[in-house]
Amino acid sequence: MKTTAIIREMTARDEMQGFRSRAIYDERSRENSGRAIKRCVRWRRKTIAMDLSDWRKKIDELDEQIVQLISKRAEVAQAIGELKHKAQSPVYEPGREQAVFDHVRAANPGPLADAELLHIYERIIDVMRTLQKREE
Repeated sequence: MKTTAIIREMTARDEMQGFRSRAIYDERSRENSGRAIKRCVRWRRKTIAMDLSDWRKKIDELDEQIVQLISKRAEVAQAIGELKHKAQSPVYEPGREQAVFDHVRAANPGPLADAELLHIYERIIDVMRTLQKREE
């Protein structure tokens, strides 16, 4: 049985038993599919062992990490804004923003669709652009 078929079978079985499975099958290569099976099994074990309060604690921890990373990104954006101001360059550079979107899309492992992730990044970039304009 192909590994993608095994993953589909596991996903279907999980859904019938009331588990919410992530769409983790990878039809691109057998090597990635084998890793996907291991992730699926690992994810299922963690899901069964964790209750709602555990998941909320995990979300809180992730939110703290996200805040730290956004703050670091803002510091870098400020530094870039200062350089742009000194060079009298415009804050808004559509080509650079498109390059960021392309990079984010390429790095997206899921489960968010590219469009959903880009929507988040559009807002992040908008806030960073406002921060750079404030520095002018």
